[in-house]
Amino acid sequence: MKAFTNILLILIIVFVASTMPLFLSPIDYSSIVTLPEDEEEIIQMTFISKTGSELNDPDIIELEISTNQDTFLNRIDDAILLLDIYQNGRIVKSNQEILLEDSFNLESNSYLLSVESPLTISASINQKDLGLKNGSYILVIRTSFAELSENTVEITAQYTNDGIYVKSTNDVPVGLIGINYYLANEDDELIPVSEFVANTSSIHKLMEAAYLRESAIEGLFNPVGGINYIILRDGVIYIDVPGNDEIYNLENRKAENAYWAFVSPFSRIGGVVRVRFTVDNYVREIFFNGQNIRYSIPYENKNKLYLPILIDERYFLSEIDIEDEDILTDTEILAFMVNQIKAESWHDFTYSVEGQTLNLKFENYDVSAEMETDKWDMLIESVLYSVTSTNSINNLLIESLESGVDSFGSYPVNTIITPNLYLNPIN
Repeated sequence: MKAFTNILLILIIVFVASTMPLFLSPIDYSSIVTLPEDEEEIIQMTFISKTGSELNDPDIIELEISTNQDTFLNRIDDAILLLDIYQNGRIVKSNQEILLEDSFNLESNSYLLSVESPLTISASINQKDLGLKNGSYILVIRTSFAELSENTVEITAQYTNDGIYVKSTNDVPVGLIGINYYLANEDDELIPVSEFVANTSSIHKLMEAAYLRESAIEGLFNPVGGINYIILRDGVIYIDVPGNDEIYNLENRKAENAYWAFVSPFSRIGGVVRVRFTVDNYVREIFFNGQNIRYSIPYENKNKLYLPILIDERYFLSEIDIEDEDILTDTEILAFMVNQIKAESWHDFTYSVEGQTLNLKFENYDVSAEMETDKWDMLIESVLYSVTSTNSINNLLIESLESGVDSFGSYPVNTIITPNLYLNPIN
């Protein structure tokens, strides 16, 4: 009987257990559950200056690009490094290419950047290459790699290794004669220069001789090629050049510079009214990369912008043509010139016109601020030669200031100033 009871109890327990719902289980099933995989690791790159962020008179800067995963850098511009330059919160230059010290291999404009080997780029940010005056600047450097389009390196650079400026003059050394002609820099910008040479021949022959020799000024080059002869007759300068000269046959600015290096200075010789070209004694229709030389050329030197340019360790005033001068009024040309000069200047200034005199007034001038005499001369002459090249202005006057300043550089205030004959003297 007892055995029967035990069997019955077991059956009851089995029955009840078989009908109970299963709500929770303490068993860990994670080993058999498929979990989502981790997201792919994001590629991170850094762009830094290994040279530092605050530099005095920097020359070469070392930049480094590194990554946490091997990846390709893809170039989207010809220039590897570009630069924006700021001074006192104002942009001075933008999208300026930085010269690289060393080249590196780019296959199909791509570079394989590896974790173990960051890319180091050495580039020049010296004062001469950037064309900057003395002062403190913010340099914002970026690359042309698409993957680093949001990355920049910011440098604070203090430059003090500035060049000097040699003031223009009317004074000619005893026994010499002054001649004016043109040289060019590495960027094919024409620079008017003056030289004092022995008075052994006529002006045009002395100028021809200057063009037939190499420039003695570091960083400046002769912009013309060969010359067969140059003669002056009845107010016309006749210039015959060899037709096979490489410079004259170039299809670029160098050939055009040669044309202007002849036309502009020879037109300024007293008594000259026209310049006439021939090529190996034959009249040509087109030469000097598209210049029409079929007829003699009357040329008036006007509407020229003169801006300082640093060459080696010296500043020169370069000569720049005003675009669209034929459709601009005299007032618009003056405004354009002044704005361009102010953009290159250390000081802000305003101007007004009375008759044929441009009155110049420096704004917020601090008498305690130091600026070398030659830099004041450069600024004044940049304005002077520019505005007097127009039809409307013959001279310049610097207005007096309440501070009692009686001169800026070597130029006095409240005195009419006219351009000297010899700009950028080289001896």
